[in-house]
Amino acid sequence: MRTGTSESIRLRWHASTGARLARVGATRVTSFRDLEVWRLSMDLARRVYGATASMPWPHRTELGGQMRRASVSTPSNIAEGFRQGSLRAYLRHVRIAAGSAAELETKAELASDLNLWPEVEGTEIRAMAARTGRMLTGLALALEDRAGRP
Repeated sequence: MRTGTSESIRLRWHASTGARLARVGATRVTSFRDLEVWRLSMDLARRVYGATASMPWPHRTELGGQMRRASVSTPSNIAEGFRQGSLRAYLRHVRIAAGSAAELETKAELASDLNLWPEVEGTEIRAMAARTGRMLTGLALALEDRAGRP
């Protein structure tokens, strides 16, 4: 099984209920809230909301608004995909979430380059977005393995 993180992820369908069950390492995952990547992306969204509030006008509504939307898109797609009921849909949403994390990372770098917020804020947000992206890549690889794709 390929993974991009140190933990293995195993998914299976519960035979009697049809509910998706997953194991991440030794932890049973029954909700998207159990996923560390979802919790991290929620923390990231909260952090982005706080950081963009201090951006100067009009950057707060333009670039800041795009950053807020990308940050919210990440955990939202993880949750939506988890609840879709098919491995293929889950994988598609995880890939969309990874794209949103990369978008946020890029926009955070631009905000730092334009001195729209303190450099430490930009550095920490970019690091959180990059870590989220790596975790989502690992999850996508595990889901691809489960789906039987190369």
